[in-house]
Amino acid sequence: HEGEVNTEPLWLPDNRHFIYSSQRNGVKHLFRVARDGGTPVQFTFGHESKIPWEVTQDGSKVYYVVQDSQANLYLFDMGTRKERPFRAEAGVSALPAFAPDGRSLAYQQQRQGEDLYDNALFNKPFTGGAAVQVSEKGFDLRWSPTGDRLAFLRAFEPLKFQLWTVCPD
Repeated sequence: HEGEVNTEPLWLPDNRHFIYSSQRNGVKHLFRVARDGGTPVQFTFGHESKIPWEVTQDGSKVYYVVQDSQANLYLFDMGTRKERPFRAEAGVSALPAFAPDGRSLAYQQQRQGEDLYDNALFNKPFTGGAAVQVSEKGFDLRWSPTGDRLAFLRAFEPLKFQLWTVCPD
């Protein structure tokens, strides 16, 4: 019941905690709290609103989207308590999806002036390698359970979509 508005709950893998956005003075910050109560702990700060998106399978890292003009992806390391941009190229990056093995992150990049359904799709390894473009057009990337394919949607007419799959490399 703290803050102005609390939204976007996201369970942590331990099934005992979750993170969420809590709006304070018009800005959303990320908080962690135990499911059975306790005092919420704020772990992001600044002037930009943040939305939690996904957590690594071991719960050590949280990816979130910063709501600013670029809407780039950021990584928060729960162990070191440090955050860093995951990618800083131009264009709006959003809707990340962790690979099942935890070694890479797929995301869509909206080009300036393009609509929501016309995005370049990328897969970027955590080891610091370059992002690989897996498709020129699409949205809503999802990993297969084995991590050998990415599925996504592609618009072919207004509000009509096809389901595509592609290798992540």
